[in-house]
Amino acid sequence: MRNWAACLIILSIIGSGTTRGQEEARLLRFPAIHHKQIAFTYAGDLYSVPATGGVARKLTNHEGFEIFARFSPDGKWLAFTGQYDGNTEVYLMPAEGGVPKRLTYTATLSRDDVSDRMGPNNIVIGWKHDSKHIVFRSRMTSFNDFLGQLYLVSIDGGLPEPLPLPRGGFCSYSPDDSKLAFNRIFREFRTWKRYRGGMVDDIWIYDFQTKKIENITKTDASNIIPMWSGNRVFFLSDRDANKRMNLYVYDLADKSTKQLTSFTDFDIKFPSLGDQATSTAWIWQARSMKNCQFEFRKTVFPAGVGSSTSAGISPTLKLLRTANVHSSVRAVKSFPCRRNTGRHGT
Repeated sequence: MRNWAACLIILSIIGSGTTRGQEEARLLRFPAIHHKQIAFTYAGDLYSVPATGGVARKLTNHEGFEIFARFSPDGKWLAFTGQYDGNTEVYLMPAEGGVPKRLTYTATLSRDDVSDRMGPNNIVIGWKHDSKHIVFRSRMTSFNDFLGQLYLVSIDGGLPEPLPLPRGGFCSYSPDDSKLAFNRIFREFRTWKRYRGGMVDDIWIYDFQTKKIENITKTDASNIIPMWSGNRVFFLSDRDANKRMNLYVYDLADKSTKQLTSFTDFDIKFPSLGDQATSTAWIWQARSMKNCQFEFRKTVFPAGVGSSTSAGISPTLKLLRTANVHSSVRAVKSFPCRRNTGRHGT
C-alpha cells in the first residue's frame, strides 16, 4: 500500500446517470481525512471508513446535526460541530468513536443552521499541530451575522481564546504554527456563483511574531479554504474561464500559483487536507499531483430486505454502511488514479 505525504479529499458529485436498481448517493458531506481513515457527515450523523474502502461505521446517533469533523494531527481525536441541547457547539471525541465532550458554551443565535445562508455557528475549522487546540469560527460576540471571528479552544475545555484577527473564516496553520493562512470573509454557504463583488475573498497569511499579513492571491475571483501543507498552500478558486471552483496550489518559495483540477460543470465544495491517504471520493495526491475518482452509488433493497444491522462486503463494492429495515447500502466503485481532466466535481 502506497502512502502519500499529503492528500486532499474532495467530496464530489459524479455526474454520470443512474443505472437500474442504483442511484448516486449525493448526501455525503464535509469529509475529513487522516492517514488511512476518513470521516464524513451523512444524514446529519458522522461516519468513518478506511481510506482503502470497507465498512463505514456510524460514530454518532443523535437527532441533532453533526458536521465539520476534523481529525487532530496525531489522529487520536475528532473535533466536530454538533447541534445538541438546542445550541451549535464544538465537541470532541476519540477518533474511533465514543461519548462526545462539549468544549464550548455560547449563546443561541437566531440564524444558526446548516441550511442558512450564513451557515451554522461555531464551525470547527481545524487544529494546531500540537493536537491540543482546536480552531473554530464563531459569531458569539458579533452584532452582524456576516462577521465571525476565529478562536482556539483546548481539548481540556475552558474559555476560548480569540486569535488576534478582527474576523476570519476558513484557515490553516503553517507546519510550525507560527503563521496562519486564512480567509477574512466567510460566505461558503451562500449561493453566489461567479461572484466578483465587494465581498470577494482572498487568502491572507498572518505572521504571529511580526504581526504582519500578506495577500497571496490578489485576484478579482473568489479564493477560499486555504490548506497549508509543507511549503505550499492549497485552495479553491473560480478564477478560470469557466468560473468554477477548482483546486489550486500556491508555492511559498517562488510565489507561483498552479491550477490542479479543471472541473467545468460543478464546483468543488469543502475540501479537506490530510497527512497520508490512498483513495476515496476525489483525492488529490500532493506528491504525484494526481487524483483518484470514486463513484458513490446507492443500492435500494426491496421491502423486507436488509433487516440486519450490518452488512458484508463484496470484492467490487468497497463501502457499506450499517443497514436497518428497508434501508440502503452505500457502495463505492473505484477508478485508477490519473491527472485530472474531468468535468465534474462538487
